[in-house]
Amino acid sequence: MISRIVFRIKKVLRDSGGSVTLEASIVLPAVLLMLFSLIFFSMYIYQKLILLDSAVYTVKQRAATWDSSYKNLEDGYRFSRGSDGLYWRIFNDLNGSLVQTTEAGTGGQEGTPLVQSKLRSAGTFIDQKLSFGALKQKDMEITVQYKNTILRRVVQVYIKQKIVVPFNWLLNILDSTVTASAKADAVEPAEYIRNVDLAVRYTEPLLSKMKDYLGKFNTDGNGLPGKLVASAAQKSGTQMKIYHYSDCKYVKRIKPGNLIEFYTVGEAGSKGYYLCAECAKRAAR
Repeated sequence: MISRIVFRIKKVLRDSGGSVTLEASIVLPAVLLMLFSLIFFSMYIYQKLILLDSAVYTVKQRAATWDSSYKNLEDGYRFSRGSDGLYWRIFNDLNGSLVQTTEAGTGGQEGTPLVQSKLRSAGTFIDQKLSFGALKQKDMEITVQYKNTILRRVVQVYIKQKIVVPFNWLLNILDSTVTASAKADAVEPAEYIRNVDLAVRYTEPLLSKMKDYLGKFNTDGNGLPGKLVASAAQKSGTQMKIYHYSDCKYVKRIKPGNLIEFYTVGEAGSKGYYLCAECAKRAAR
């Protein structure tokens, strides 16, 4: 009895060669499906990173080189000696947008020609960056916008791409549309410094004149400045103490420890102070 059972087991083992082929034909497609799904998933993630990198890098470079449309977006150097004009920030630095697709090309343009040229160069630069992607540029839409609110100027990029997902079960994990967006502020340090210097140059004399004009209203009733400055230091060789008007050039030479302030000429005279010769000459004119 036992010998018969052993004999039958040996017979089954000798005849099991076909079962290996059957099992392989069932398992191998599942393995290949998982392998190709993993490869596509990796390509999907890589493509999304390419879109994000293209959007971030483009807005950063376009914002940094917004002061000139003759600068290369890659390195910031000028590729031509041309300029956008002296007053382009006043008349041509207005809001604009640009939409370009792989099917229709460039469309939906808004803004001045100068802004459009800068946005168009950004769109071209994005196309060059996206050429390194893992998937073909099919059903691609690129939107480049520029918003100028005087206090803030922003360059923004939005990229949308449709991807054909080969496996239905991946649709539950991945989206068939890959998107990426980024924005950056356009700043011009050199232009800011020039504007500040220009403002200081022309407003400082004006403020000085306004200060002199307003100082005329602060008098002691005799037409003299109401706030006087005197030094406690004695004049060399004498016991004479001198006081000055607040706008006298010698006031700046008085040490802070020797500085005394009076509000009327009578107050300075009552304490033994005499008017500075320079201030007396100016008052007599």
